[in-house]
Amino acid sequence: GKHGAYRIDRSRAGTVISGEPVMAPDGEAAALTSLAGKPVLLNLWATWCAPCIVELPTIEALARAKGDSAHIILLSQDLGEAAVPTRFLDERGIATAQNWHDPDNAVGLAVGGQLPTTVLYDREGREVLRVIGALDWAGEEAAPLLAEAGFGR
Repeated sequence: GKHGAYRIDRSRAGTVISGEPVMAPDGEAAALTSLAGKPVLLNLWATWCAPCIVELPTIEALARAKGDSAHIILLSQDLGEAAVPTRFLDERGIATAQNWHDPDNAVGLAVGGQLPTTVLYDREGREVLRVIGALDWAGEEAAPLLAEAGFGR
C-alpha cells in the first residue's frame, strides 16, 4: 500500500497479551491485561521511527471511527520521560488513540520485532495476528484484519 512495505504474521496467534507494567495515559503504572473485554490494537512506535510517524494518523482515524468498541493503544517505545511522546502526539492532534508509554521497552521486548509493529488481540486478550511495518489502519487493506480480531462497528 501507499504506506510502504508491511507483512502479516500469524506465527504468534494465541499468545496472551503482555502483563508487563507500563505507563497508562493517566501516568499510573498498569498492565495491558487490564484491557480484557474488548479487542485491542497495540501499536509499538517511537518518535524517531519514520514509518511509525506516517502510520500514526491512520491509527487515530481508526480510533475515532471505532469509538468505545475497542482499545486502540499507541505504546511508545521512547526511552525515558513520557513527556516526549506525549508532546509529539499532542502536536499532531492525536488524542483519541490511547497514549501509553513503555519507558523500559518491557512490552516491546516481550512482543519483539521491528518498529512499527501492530498486534491485534481478541476480546480475551489473545493475539490474532500482527502487522510488521506501516499500514493504513483506516483503509481497505486493514478492514479484514480488524474484522478477524473482532473489531466491530
